[in-house]
Amino acid sequence: MIRFADQLPTLIEKCRASVNSPFMPLVLSKPDNRQRSLSFRHFVTDVLTAVSFKGSLQAQQELHLLAPISTFIETHENENKRLTQTKKVRASPSGKSIANATDQKLAEATAIYRAIRRHLWRHRLCAHRACARFAMKSLWWDLEGAKTDAFCPTAVAFMRWRMHWEGRRVPSRLAERPERTAVAYGLLGWISMSAPIPSVYWSKNFEAWLNASLLAAACFDSFRAWEQRCVLDLRKGKIAWNFRDHDNYARRHWACSGRGTSFEPGLLFLEPFLGATSQFPEPEPFNRAHYLRSRQIIDLLKR
Repeated sequence: MIRFADQLPTLIEKCRASVNSPFMPLVLSKPDNRQRSLSFRHFVTDVLTAVSFKGSLQAQQELHLLAPISTFIETHENENKRLTQTKKVRASPSGKSIANATDQKLAEATAIYRAIRRHLWRHRLCAHRACARFAMKSLWWDLEGAKTDAFCPTAVAFMRWRMHWEGRRVPSRLAERPERTAVAYGLLGWISMSAPIPSVYWSKNFEAWLNASLLAAACFDSFRAWEQRCVLDLRKGKIAWNFRDHDNYARRHWACSGRGTSFEPGLLFLEPFLGATSQFPEPEPFNRAHYLRSRQIIDLLKR
C-alpha cells in the first residue's frame, strides 16, 4: 500500500493528461483498513481507467469499465467566483464561518437521514414496525455491554441503525418527541471524518450533491450491514449490545472527478459490492406468532 500511495500522484497526473485537463479535480476516499489493501488498489485503477476513457462511450462498453453511479452537471456555474471566495475563506478562516458551514452541513445531512429513515420504516420494516414500536417503548435502560435473547432481526437492525446514526444508547429514546433539538452525533461524526474535503473548483451545489450521495450510500450500506448482523444474532439466539459494533463494518471506497460543469461533468464512482453482501437479507415472515414471540422475549428483558 505504501508503494501504491507513492505512485498515486503520478497515476492521477497521467489520467488528467489523457483527458487534456491538467487541473481536473480527482478526489479519492481514504483506504479502509477493514478491507484488504488490494481492493483499494483495484478500485482506484478502475476509476482512473474509466475517467481516462470517459470521452469514448463505445470504449467504455467494450472494455466493461467501471461506470459512475451518478453524474452532476450544473447549468449556471460561476467558477471564478467560487474560486475567489474559496481562496478568501482559506486565507483568513474565522471560527464563525467554519461553525456556520458545519451547521449548514449538519442540517442538510439531518434532512437526508430523516428521509432515508422514513423510507426504511415504511418500505423495509413494513409489518415489523409493530415489533420495533414495542421494543422501543419497552427497552428504557442503557443496554451497552448487555447480552440478551435475540428477537425480530428487522426491528433490532432498525433500532441499532438509528442508535448508531443518532448517537443514542437507550432504545426508548428513539421514540421520544420532539427530536428537533437533539444532536445526531453519528451524523456529526460522519461530517467530521467521512465527508469529502471540497475542491476549490467545486460549486456549493456540487459539494452538496456529493455529500448527499455519499451520506445516502453510507446510510443504506450500514443498514444492510446491521440486518446481516442481526440475522446472524438470531441464528445464535443472543444479541451482544455494543455501541461500537458499527466500527467493525467495512466502508465502500469512492472517488469523484470533474468540476460539475457542462464541459467537465462531475462523476461519482462507488466501489461495487461483492457476492452476498450486495443483497439485503430476506426479512423474517411476519405473522401473529412472530409478533407474540418477540413480545414475550422483550417482556422477559424488562427491568
